[in-house]
Amino acid sequence: MLAVMLALGLMALAGCGNDDENKAAGTETAAGERAGGPGATAGNTGKGMSLAGTFTRDVAGKSYRIVVKEDGTFSGDGFGDHSQEKSGTYAIIDLDFGKGVVFTFSDGSQENWSIIIGEDEMRAIVSAEGDQYTKR
Repeated sequence: MLAVMLALGLMALAGCGNDDENKAAGTETAAGERAGGPGATAGNTGKGMSLAGTFTRDVAGKSYRIVVKEDGTFSGDGFGDHSQEKSGTYAIIDLDFGKGVVFTFSDGSQENWSIIIGEDEMRAIVSAEGDQYTKR
């Protein structure tokens, strides 16, 4: 919960940047994120940090998971209503307040999530709804 509150606090500070600099680096989205652009990568950030791994979230005694692979693909039941496993590709993006990940599902739809980084490691991912999945 503390991590989610910190992420939300950082999001509030995101408006304090230089807009011209942000626009030059990529295409601005409504949420102030850079979609695509030079900051988008699959697998890792190029700084030794990798998103690859298994992320889990326990809800009412049930565990949901998302498996992220180095090759830029993912699969898991941690999306939407959890009724079926989803898969697709992902890209790590630079956000005004840190790193994010865009999940592109096999049907072409997308979800933008935040990445929580601690001690130079990607520790968790957080959905737009605030659901945190911790790396195991």
